[in-house]
Amino acid sequence: MTSGLLEGQSSREILLRFEARREWEARRLAQSLHDEAGQLLAAVQIALEGLRPHVAPGGREHLAHAESALVAAEEELRRLAYDLRPLALDDHGLAPALRSLAKRTEQRAGIRVEVRGALGERLPEEIETALYRIAQEGLSNVVKHAGASRARLEVERTRHAVTLRLADDGRGFDPRAVEKLCAGMGLEGAEQRVKALAGTLEIDSRPGGGAVLCVTLPVGDSPCRRAS
Repeated sequence: MTSGLLEGQSSREILLRFEARREWEARRLAQSLHDEAGQLLAAVQIALEGLRPHVAPGGREHLAHAESALVAAEEELRRLAYDLRPLALDDHGLAPALRSLAKRTEQRAGIRVEVRGALGERLPEEIETALYRIAQEGLSNVVKHAGASRARLEVERTRHAVTLRLADDGRGFDPRAVEKLCAGMGLEGAEQRVKALAGTLEIDSRPGGGAVLCVTLPVGDSPCRRAS
């Protein structure tokens, strides 16, 4: 049955269908976390508050710990829901979503993330989603592996293409190891998204000189430059 459905489709069409399905699942899970799980935690919080007058003085500290743990769980659920599918991307587009991503990265990781560029009108959903996910994966790698204090996201739109560029001031790496790094740092997903949309992905770095990840969709010259 599956082979019959895929018969006659190009590899690019199959990748596009896969990415669309993956984002649909992410949106569904995010909505479930936000609505259903959030409502359950809110109900527990109300129940705990109702117990407060009936708790002996010696047990109030334990109740306070339980309430604190519940608040932390709610915050973690909101974070997970946002990471799965940010509302800013659906409601406002790529540039505002990137600014929100940068702010959250700063708050969680303590590195400064600058966002430059504006896009004007909305891009097609699959392009906005792909570029956001690539920025998300790229910033995650900067936080985990680069040892950087600063990063910069730039987005540029021309008549025929849109380019996303992520640069950091971290430790860098040997550019001959790019293929191995892609496999070890979760960038296979970025490569797959770029391939599905007939774009280009470039990684440039040198030891001690930071790194640049540059993606251009759907076609066009790529204004990638080495990080300074």
